[in-house]
Amino acid sequence: MKQLLLSFLLFFMTNTLAFAEEDVDPFEDINRVIYDFNETIDDNLLEPTSRAYKENTPDLIQRGISNFLVICVMCPHWLTKYYNSNPLKV
Repeated sequence: MKQLLLSFLLFFMTNTLAFAEEDVDPFEDINRVIYDFNETIDDNLLEPTSRAYKENTPDLIQRGISNFLVICVMCPHWLTKYYNSNPLKV
């Protein structure tokens, strides 16, 4: 019995080690294409746009836009808090 258990343990350990050595990603080709696309968009569109915005927009306007975006992001949170704490809610 002990020998049978040991053989099963050894069998499963060797199989898991064999699978662990294979580092196969079935989506590797798609991931590489998506990564290259994202890099191209970032290098040619987003990075120059953000650099031009940062260099040419005054700090006061940048802060105003930043504050507006924070309010837009926080609005659903505030509405949820309001509706969850409303004592007249049925």
